[in-house]
Amino acid sequence: MTKVEEWIAARIAECSPSGTRGDVGAGELVRALGFFRGDARQIFGMMGNRTQMPELATLQAACEAAIRGWYDEFGRTAPALQADLYEFCERNPRLALDLAEPSWLTEQRAKVGALEIERDAKLSQYGCPSDALSVWPGLQEGLSELRALGARVSFEAVMPHVGLPRELDMSNFEWYADDWASIGEARFEPAFYPIAGADGDAFGLLIDMSLASQGIPAPLVYYFHEHDPVYTWVFESCATAVEVFTSAAEKQAKRRGMGGSQARGRDDASRRDERFPRTKGITDPHGIMASAPPDGPKRAGGGRVRESR
Repeated sequence: MTKVEEWIAARIAECSPSGTRGDVGAGELVRALGFFRGDARQIFGMMGNRTQMPELATLQAACEAAIRGWYDEFGRTAPALQADLYEFCERNPRLALDLAEPSWLTEQRAKVGALEIERDAKLSQYGCPSDALSVWPGLQEGLSELRALGARVSFEAVMPHVGLPRELDMSNFEWYADDWASIGEARFEPAFYPIAGADGDAFGLLIDMSLASQGIPAPLVYYFHEHDPVYTWVFESCATAVEVFTSAAEKQAKRRGMGGSQARGRDDASRRDERFPRTKGITDPHGIMASAPPDGPKRAGGGRVRESR
């Protein structure tokens, strides 16, 4: 081994269950494995060059063995930490550790699943979640209209018409079902009523009954799991959202109509070419036998519509 490799081997030993780093060593080993897999340039806080490590495979095997050692150790002494380690590895498949699901985690999931079924059964007695919005004048109807539009207009089509920062992207959002199981699974605070989302982010209503008492519509906000504050204003009301979704639908239909006319033009040009095949040496100064016309007007840039109220 080179001196750098000897140093890495010593760090792996320190972070193992029998080492001196304690359970924090497990996290350091997982990060080190990212280096061995080619996903990180540093190992134990030092820049490394895998191409200059002849014993790279040996070190990687030692790192994996130490992580598995912690997995077994946590299974005996700290089941919750074992579950954390397992779930982290599941979320990062490139680590390729292929750990068995801890029995403690399996039991916990079964318990939580039973509680969720009981919760949903009790809440279903009150109808759909949107039924609870009937105390807010016009809110239930506005949300119903917005959902109907959302069934035929994608969030991707709407994005150019809202003034959100680049990182607040709704393009891949999907609508949540109007049932208590979907609301419960989203696990948001009671003041936020999610209606769509993806990857931990969501779009929904901010429920504040003090607004209802003043006759102010419920605003629609973006919940971003990496932001502080987590909520960002999107629409002042369902009515405003319906206007924007409707505008996006009209522009979407117009683009499709333009696309159809362009396609017909290209088909007509192709048929002309078949009737009048090009022949080498023949010029066509007036464009009688021109090929398909260039694509029509460029798609209009999606100007953002910002709330001015």
